[in-house]
Amino acid sequence: MKKLLLLLALCGIGFVACNKDDQGDKTNNENEEQTPVTNYDKEFQAKRFEGIYWGTEYSTDYNYYVILSDIGVDKKAQPMAGGTYYIFDIYSNIAAEEEGLPTLPNGTYTFDAEDSLAAGTFSNEGSWAAKMDAEGGYEAVYYIESGSITVQENKFDAVIKLTNGEEHHITYNRELYVATDYILSTFSDDIEFAIEGATFTITNHGTENDFNKYNWGIEAVKGDDYFVFDIYNSSADSVAGLYTNIDASTTDYNNKFVPGIFTDNLIGCWYAKLTNGTIKGDSWAPMTSGAIQIAQQGDAITITFGCMDDAGNNIGGSVAGTINR
Repeated sequence: MKKLLLLLALCGIGFVACNKDDQGDKTNNENEEQTPVTNYDKEFQAKRFEGIYWGTEYSTDYNYYVILSDIGVDKKAQPMAGGTYYIFDIYSNIAAEEEGLPTLPNGTYTFDAEDSLAAGTFSNEGSWAAKMDAEGGYEAVYYIESGSITVQENKFDAVIKLTNGEEHHITYNRELYVATDYILSTFSDDIEFAIEGATFTITNHGTENDFNKYNWGIEAVKGDDYFVFDIYNSSADSVAGLYTNIDASTTDYNNKFVPGIFTDNLIGCWYAKLTNGTIKGDSWAPMTSGAIQIAQQGDAITITFGCMDDAGNNIGGSVAGTINR
């Protein structure tokens, strides 16, 4: 019953309840990404970690409903076509902090076939796996027979045995936020650019800011590729320089760039794919950390960057062109 309640509550994110008798067969081409040779039938290095924190809404102990996948859920928190998903219905005696995003607590969690919903377990009814087909339907659904999860300082490591006899090893090594709306990037792989002939628009917003530095906004467009950079430096005349990201420890804002965030508009540094000249939000990535090198000679400008987005993908390469005055 608990699994049904969870899945009905999750119908807005596209998961449906499936009968165990309807379990699909594992396909040979599932997750064709190259993985290390191990003793497991499948090694799955998740690229997205998401979920819902239920707290004590359905249980005495605190419930963290975790979704690991290769491509994440979409903007409406629905599973994506072609994706692989592992779902764990985890219970802890540690509540999420009131401030910030709920984070899966450190500890060891074992599979509970009896669905006691006790701390230190993940349930039978609420834990399963799925492979989506190219149209977004369920190509296969898998159920768990036994297993354990170890969580230690932003490292998730699970070994599970499925009812078909296979053993899967699932890992993720980044922030373990149990939420579905905190990752802005739509990409699931590294992005590399080598763009020539872009048109640049550069705006000097002056020094009327909290940092007493010149704030520059830079836009670059070539075809459907759109870049925006938001930087601070000490020059009133040039954007040339090497810039690193602002973070919580920053005290000197000279030669710093603003990490990408989204409110009603793009803020900070971003890449986006345009659709008919418009940002639709279906293909974009914020530059949240790394380094940006800007070279400028007259109206010629080249920006070389080695950054990372908020999903852990590398955003690298260069964009070059001329300033539109």
